[in-house]
Amino acid sequence: MVSEYKGQYKEKISKLLSSYDFGYGKYLKERYKDFKYVCIWGAGNMGRALPLLLKKFDIEVNWYCDNDKRKVGMNVHNYGIECISLDSLLPYKDETAVIVPTRYYKEIYQQLKELGFPMVDRLFHVKFIVDDYLKNTDILNVILQLQNTIDILDDEESCRILTRLIEEWTNNEYEYGQIDDICSLPQYFPEDLMTPNDEEVFVDCGAYNGDNIADFINFENGCFKRYYAFELNSKNCEELETNINLNWGENHYRDKFVIENKGISDSTKTIKYIDAVEGSKVNIEGTEIGEVVSIDDYFCGLDEKVSFIKMDIEGAELDALEGGRKIIGSYLPKLAICIYHKPEDLWKIPLFIKNNWNDYKIYIRHHTELMTETVCYAVRR
Repeated sequence: MVSEYKGQYKEKISKLLSSYDFGYGKYLKERYKDFKYVCIWGAGNMGRALPLLLKKFDIEVNWYCDNDKRKVGMNVHNYGIECISLDSLLPYKDETAVIVPTRYYKEIYQQLKELGFPMVDRLFHVKFIVDDYLKNTDILNVILQLQNTIDILDDEESCRILTRLIEEWTNNEYEYGQIDDICSLPQYFPEDLMTPNDEEVFVDCGAYNGDNIADFINFENGCFKRYYAFELNSKNCEELETNINLNWGENHYRDKFVIENKGISDSTKTIKYIDAVEGSKVNIEGTEIGEVVSIDDYFCGLDEKVSFIKMDIEGAELDALEGGRKIIGSYLPKLAICIYHKPEDLWKIPLFIKNNWNDYKIYIRHHTELMTETVCYAVRR
């Protein structure tokens, strides 16, 4: 029975990728050709890359628009594109294709459709990245690696989610709510896959401002030994410490937190990084100086039995796993590793974990209505 359903998913992945035409940008140009203007809804981080990506296909963005009145009048991301108010956009609604890249698509879709906007389009910047990647790689090898990944997954739901993601990669059409069927919460702490541990030593790689702490404490029923929070961005790290002190500073929890203004990689070194708030990443062209450490370098000298590692570090996950071989091999901690920052992470990370530590069960879950926040979970057999 198991091999039968896996065979079906493998066959579907092969068909999807074998027939893919690499035409996302051309498709959008055709889709918007009858509209005089193009507007991106949301002047935040989710729409940052779109003007440059669209320009490659001669699609010019005329405005940003946002419900947040504080953003009106901004030169968004220094592109020379103004953020206008909804009232300013309304007179042009029949001539404007509105692109919504944010995670609040449903609310915005309903708002704009009720106002009579004819084109309110869902657009995923990840699809441009996938399109470009697949154009320049061996599709047959991608199919093989994804099929190998199907082979190591330990439940049908993981196989279904992986296949649905490939379906989204290769499908240019978007219908309202079409990713709902693979989205689940909470992220990083799925109770159907993992069990809490009163002596949990949790390593949060990419702790941001502490946005996962409350979910972690809830998952652990309030009982854990230590929470190591690693955050590369110095501004985020300051906010992280403030939030911990504010929310957990007046009880026994505060002594359980260790905050490190460091990133996680395959070794310990000084690096440059791009300060992008939610998406800061190591990059030689970055203007900020920071430090990264490996899990092995940091923990091998400590008397801590690492029992849970979470990684959301903007594409550095494979390097970080490489730098944690000793600790992971010694303790086989629960792993929650993001696999959406690079197209190839979708198979490289699950296969890396399984090939190096065969005692793990491997699962995949997806946690937004975007094409992001896909996580590989590894749990000791």
